[in-house]
Amino acid sequence: MMIKNPFIILCGPSGAGKSTLLKNMIQDIQVLTPTISFTTREKRPFEKDQKDYFFVSKEEFFRKISNGEMLEWAQVYGYYYGTSKKQVEKIWNDGKAVIKDLDLQGLQSVKESYPQSLTVGVFPSSKEEAKNRMAKRKASPNENQILRLEAYTSEVERLEQCVDVKIINDDLKQATLELQKEIKKYLFQEID
Repeated sequence: MMIKNPFIILCGPSGAGKSTLLKNMIQDIQVLTPTISFTTREKRPFEKDQKDYFFVSKEEFFRKISNGEMLEWAQVYGYYYGTSKKQVEKIWNDGKAVIKDLDLQGLQSVKESYPQSLTVGVFPSSKEEAKNRMAKRKASPNENQILRLEAYTSEVERLEQCVDVKIINDDLKQATLELQKEIKKYLFQEID
């Protein structure tokens, strides 16, 4: 039997491999369902609206906040990101578990509302590895990788203090297996 209202949060610095691990988990653990975030940032060439993100204007984003539609939201590197309460509730009503890639602000906000959430810190083996991964991905030229790298050390230090589980993603296969084990342990724990 699955725990009530399961919410799994993957969090880590840019270049940690969170998106790849999230995709692997969705394929491997059928009960996991991602939410699609709302964002004000520009769409990357390979992204699709309403599949990767809901790309909205700042005005639309703040209207959703005013209407109480956002579970959590944050400004990250100059753009706004947020999670819809309706999406989360629909996933739970369908008997599924939410899995979400969030920044530290989002993690803390969700954990306040849902203390039963599982928080997983995903870390690359080094700052240099994070830099290499960011350089390889197909990000838009407007994304500021220098800012992301400058924030790397402090972000890692803060994350290590507040996550339930830490995964070092220097070997994708091993990191996937570790994450699967932790998620299954969380989802199907004994309920008193």
